[in-house]
Amino acid sequence: MTTPRAKSSFFRRLRRWCLALALVIAFFGGILLVAAWMMIRQSPGWWRQIDPADPAVVRAAEEIENDLVNEFHRADRPADAATDARWASEPWALALSAPGANAWLNTRLRPWLENQYDDFSWPEDLLEIQVDFDAGRIVIGLRIRRGREESQVLAARFVPRIPDDGSLWVQVERVYLGRLPMPADWVLGDADQRLSRLLDDAVDDPGELAALTAALAGRSALLDEPVVRLGDGRRVRVLSIRADRGLLEIICRTELE
Repeated sequence: MTTPRAKSSFFRRLRRWCLALALVIAFFGGILLVAAWMMIRQSPGWWRQIDPADPAVVRAAEEIENDLVNEFHRADRPADAATDARWASEPWALALSAPGANAWLNTRLRPWLENQYDDFSWPEDLLEIQVDFDAGRIVIGLRIRRGREESQVLAARFVPRIPDDGSLWVQVERVYLGRLPMPADWVLGDADQRLSRLLDDAVDDPGELAALTAALAGRSALLDEPVVRLGDGRRVRVLSIRADRGLLEIICRTELE
């Protein structure tokens, strides 16, 4: 038979054990919170320092742009007899390096967009864009202004795929706040509001933001037809995309409209 004194002693020990457990949880929880806070404030390991005013960066961006324009407009590609199109070339490949892409994104993207769209306005809080290509995945990162002197890198990782119907899909697998990985669903759940705040001055049609959010969440294709029209009656169709070891390999075909 358990005496009242034994019961009292047992409950005192139980309270001490619970208190000790709570202290341990609080201690390690605090460490995890500090670690998460530090990871959020750090740039990802693949992020590189880029100076848009560096002549080498400007030159690299110009070379990338010239190479792509020349490849897209080549008129000497052999025809593919197996296609059902009115005329189409044999598939051809081009490779884009991450450093070259980053040079172009941070020196040429803004003026190109402003030249293409009269009403385009660059988001004031968007400081920098970078990409990385590896293991079949593309990572796109944005450095966003936070306050007067601080900034934070937000990134998304996805696997591009082009199924048999020829559409382009880019469902996001993982989202990063600095170095801290987070499930994409946690962020894309209210992505409409986040994108609206970031791109409010750059995009006039709310439907475009909704379509982009749906594509990032994997609910729809980003593009039904991933094609680039050249203006001379031809178009370049993207057939496949593969990312690996800092290179993005794109297989294309030139077609008549």
